[in-house]
Amino acid sequence: MSSRRATLLVLNHNGAALLEKCLPSVVAASRFGGQEHCVVVVDNASTDRSVELLRRDFPQVEVRRKTRNRYLLSFNDAISECETDWVVILNNDVIVEPDFLPPLLEHFSDRRVFAVTPHIRSDKPTERFGCRRYPILSRGVLHTRPDFSSPGVQLTLLAHGGAAALDREKFLALGGFDSLYWKCLYEDLDLSYAAWLLGWRVIFEPRSVVFHIGGASLGRGGGPSRKWRRVEERVRTLFVLKNIENHTMLSQCLTFFALRVLKAAVSGDVSRMLAHLDIALRWPRVVTARRRTRAMRLYDDRAVFDALRRNRGPESHDGSGRGKEQRYIEYLYEELMKVAVSRRSARIGGLHDAGGSSTEDVTCEVSQQQVRFWDQVRRTDRP
Repeated sequence: MSSRRATLLVLNHNGAALLEKCLPSVVAASRFGGQEHCVVVVDNASTDRSVELLRRDFPQVEVRRKTRNRYLLSFNDAISECETDWVVILNNDVIVEPDFLPPLLEHFSDRRVFAVTPHIRSDKPTERFGCRRYPILSRGVLHTRPDFSSPGVQLTLLAHGGAAALDREKFLALGGFDSLYWKCLYEDLDLSYAAWLLGWRVIFEPRSVVFHIGGASLGRGGGPSRKWRRVEERVRTLFVLKNIENHTMLSQCLTFFALRVLKAAVSGDVSRMLAHLDIALRWPRVVTARRRTRAMRLYDDRAVFDALRRNRGPESHDGSGRGKEQRYIEYLYEELMKVAVSRRSARIGGLHDAGGSSTEDVTCEVSQQQVRFWDQVRRTDRP
């Protein structure tokens, strides 16, 4: 398995100084052990000297320029264009160890694995990604709690958007990063949770080590600004509205959401009031995304939460059999084939774009890659 190639995608926006510091380690890692993995810099419309630097100092690195900064969403097109089975996404502020790649790729011999995240070390004490993480629901908001109690390879909730290896076909089948969260918060958590709802694994691999220069790619220093409080309030609420289906959990979330709305109105908290206005404006897209999540899930939210807390797959918790999984796969494939036949004008090449979709028919939002992937799953998984 280690002899097969991966594509290393480095996301950049006006990060020439970071590329000078970090990209040499990525290039060196791509050649570790005699391998020749492809390195691509996805440049989000940089206006500094990034592209000039890449062409001059890194001629072996492919550069894919975007016309605007779409943050993690730029990975959607870049990954769909890759020809390797696996892709490794990296921020431009990540320095990797020379041997970080083989421990990540070896896990993909298990066809249930969607993503593998390395041990991310940081110069910021508030960033703790050197362990697995599991979900908890507190005051109607999903949080990821670190678990340092179990050393070694572990199941984890989150494939970190700053450094993770992904199964390309599964990424495309899930539709990539969702523009609903625009911008740069919760997209990676949302994608990882969608994988877990299908029973796919996300693995924490401590033998693979990278170093993250905390917050450098976003230019965030010090405490959260009013703007970021608005973004955080918006995206964490959108995550619940899109993904949580369990009635007890959803009732708790909606109750606390109503209390936060009331508190913001009474206290005059402008940031949170604007966040709630953002959610209202996105409501048609939330409904569409929620319908799609409901159609694709195999497991209940409680099953996923409890299984990750116990460091096991969800099928070990709720006892769902192969019959249930097969019925869902058949159902999803049939729906996708209907779209392929009757919606030839549907957007092709990815599930999400920055503009979103106004249609209420969630089955329109599929791609040819999804149809091919689920056809393969249907055929290989048939009992």
